Amino acid sequence: MAIELEHTADLGFRVSARSLDRVFEDAGVALTNLILDTHLIMRKESRKITLSSMTREDLMFVWLSELIYLFDAEHVAFSEFVATIVNAGRVGFRLEAFVSGERIDPQRHQIRSYIKGITLHQLQVAQDADEWYAEVYVDM
Repeated sequence: MAIELEHTADLGFRVSARSLDRVFEDAGVALTNLILDTHLIMRKESRKITLSSMTREDLMFVWLSELIYLFDAEHVAFSEFVATIVNAGRVGFRLEAFVSGERIDPQRHQIRSYIKGITLHQLQVAQDADEWYAEVYVDM
């Protein structure tokens, strides 16, 4: 489940799920949906993305930053995300994700907003009772 959050200078979203893996998957969908309609993205190509970081928040930052980079540099967007988060102990966390999508087609994909990056300010990834959540703000 994703809910848009208002912020004075930026736009944000909150995702929540029963697992940390699903929070990362839903964050990928929420971010992409800010950029363009994920329902219009066909699953023509797939790739594996592997990232690591010391904290869950930093891992979310690099994960979403990678998706923005792929959109900007390779003109590709994804609509399906399957993520696995592994707690690697003293070396932090590792994400392995399989993503599916396609190259942006200007005839079919209308850009909703251009995102410059993910902000570290107020970025949260945490567990509340039996549910994981993430709050993310983007710089427009």
